[in-house]
Amino acid sequence: SYNPAAMDQWKQQLYFQLAETMQINPLRIGSLSIEADAYSIYASAWILGTAYYAQFQQIDQPSKEHMDDKVIYMVNAPLDCAGLCIENIDFQCNAYEYCLYDKYACRLLENHMPTVNNTVLANATDCVLNTRKIRGFSCLDTFEAK
Repeated sequence: SYNPAAMDQWKQQLYFQLAETMQINPLRIGSLSIEADAYSIYASAWILGTAYYAQFQQIDQPSKEHMDDKVIYMVNAPLDCAGLCIENIDFQCNAYEYCLYDKYACRLLENHMPTVNNTVLANATDCVLNTRKIRGFSCLDTFEAK
């Protein structure tokens, strides 16, 4: 029977059960929620495109002026930028910003939340900032990507 007090335990078990059943990396499962009525228990979740993208969370705020640690132009999509951040060997990339109207720029950042000052960039609405949910390379060692 459904016990709301055991919600965290239900979610943890459900993450791994979904991943095992679908034969995917657990990092690809996001926004898992569980609800119940008198007769049934309902679960819903998003399946993210790749394990790379699943390691990041989009920040819903304008980008602040900051120094980029590395910029790569002509990157096709934010998903590709996530992969470049994870695979970067120059430093531990913990966030990236994808700017469509700046030559498809993928800006890799060592800091999770870049802050130099509070000046909003002119093209901030054209950029998407994502920060890593899991710090460092531990996520690559924990699960084998599928």
